[in-house]
Amino acid sequence: MAKGGVRHIVTIDDYFPCSVTGGPIFSRSSEPTELWVMILEKAYAKLHGSYYTLRGGFALEVLMDLTGAPGECFYTDDATYRRAVADGEMFDQLVKRFKKGFILSATCPGEEMWAIKN
Repeated sequence: MAKGGVRHIVTIDDYFPCSVTGGPIFSRSSEPTELWVMILEKAYAKLHGSYYTLRGGFALEVLMDLTGAPGECFYTDDATYRRAVADGEMFDQLVKRFKKGFILSATCPGEEMWAIKN
């Protein structure tokens, strides 16, 4: 696993945080017999200090850490982005990246409980 472009070996135990009523508190797979999602998340949380430090991040940051590949972010409130969407250029760029095998993701505003409020 990598953090900031530096590879790390992360050792974890086989205990996962669960709710009082049962079941994992954080991530889970759609297949109840698969543990890889929880194992990957636990290792990533350990690398970053805790599960709670992962809340509110961008998928781009996680993908860059896990793959070591570069990433690019487009902000929808940017005027250049809005023009590229309006004229179809953004869609064309995404299709080209997809055909080259790039990993694509989208993030939308969510919980802001960790944001610093002025």
